Amino acid sequence: MTDSPTTKGEGEKQKQIAAADAAYKAGIAAIRANDLESAIQFLGSSLEIRNEIFGEGSIEVAPTYLKYGCVLFWKAQEDNTVFGSNAPGGAGGEAAGSGDGAKDTKSAGEEKDEENAEEEEEDAEEDANEDEEDEDETDMELAWKLLENARLFYLKHFEATKANPDPEPLRKERALELASVYENLGDINQEQSNFEAAIEDETKALEIYEKELSLDDRRIAAVLSNMSLAYQLLDRFKEALRTCQRGIAVLNARLKRLQEDDLKDGGKENKERTEEFETIKAVLGDFTEKEIELKGLADQEQSAKDAIRAAFASIGGVVKPDPNASDKNEGVETDGFDKPQLNEQTTVVQVQQVRKKVVPQQQQPVQLQPKRVVPVQQAPVRVQPKAVVAPTPVAVGEEQPQAKKLKPTPLNAAKENEPAPAEGEQCKQQ
Repeated sequence: MTDSPTTKGEGEKQKQIAAADAAYKAGIAAIRANDLESAIQFLGSSLEIRNEIFGEGSIEVAPTYLKYGCVLFWKAQEDNTVFGSNAPGGAGGEAAGSGDGAKDTKSAGEEKDEENAEEEEEDAEEDANEDEEDEDETDMELAWKLLENARLFYLKHFEATKANPDPEPLRKERALELASVYENLGDINQEQSNFEAAIEDETKALEIYEKELSLDDRRIAAVLSNMSLAYQLLDRFKEALRTCQRGIAVLNARLKRLQEDDLKDGGKENKERTEEFETIKAVLGDFTEKEIELKGLADQEQSAKDAIRAAFASIGGVVKPDPNASDKNEGVETDGFDKPQLNEQTTVVQVQQVRKKVVPQQQQPVQLQPKRVVPVQQAPVRVQPKAVVAPTPVAVGEEQPQAKKLKPTPLNAAKENEPAPAEGEQCKQQ
């Protein structure tokens, strides 16, 4: 009895799934062995097979997009270091051509063959140039696209299964994978100095972790640490300090949990628990040092703000309250110079506004080193920065805009023929 085409097709699909799973597991093992090149090859192969079986955009391919994007990001970080593979130097000189100065003794037939060869070479170069247009992406850019794809796949799945969610273990697993996507997108944004976007992604990861994990989980502390750094690099020291202190609270709670587990086991030594305890103590020490640093920066920031407020108040300004202070008044008008007052003899002169010439500043592009390209589905960009249109500079030779001088207008035209006031009366004020 022969197998039906349906049975053969199903058997072939199972073989492909098994091959994709094997490649995925090999990629994870290579990551743990810190062999990122092998991990890239294995995960790329797994992704290709899964896309063919399940179709791009399915939830079954999302974990592979996540892991593949992570390993490409880690490889890009490794290559962009001073001692990475993209460091300056290395062989790259052009090879010297052989046969220079040789006499042209080709026959007509040989010239014809050479012309055909040149045409074929030109066609090959055109094809290569088309491929190079797709290969201009770097590992960092490709990692971002893969993670963005994974984010969209997870969100699409959760939206589709809102009424009938996955079984609980699977639902939680996929929710944590989505949190990992956000966390790694935050890392990429932080690597590219997009600190506001990094905080936004890390906040979403934190919300999922706090919902799905125990509140003393180390993954929560890791996200809080990255957020604290991003706040600090934005000079938002008070927020950085609060986030750092939250991370310290999480780690202290974890240490307490481990100590309680030791007591439950009658004081028996547990190797895994002991290693985690020592790791957390070391990380907690780093957090404590960071807390001390941020306290100093926050105090300096507050002192500078207080000095500015005091100086502004001394000249009669309206001081807005500190948003972090307990007093939330709209503003306090302080004693200073008297307000100017107008009398009947005061002449108001209207002057046109003079615009200052603004010289646009050029931003230095982020240098990313090209690596490799694996064709993936283009992910829509969530937020595209709006280009800042600089004002058109005044061309050389053109007249700069100047304020027009206007003659003062008498308050009463009927008084033109009256005798001028005595000297000294013109400058009287009320």
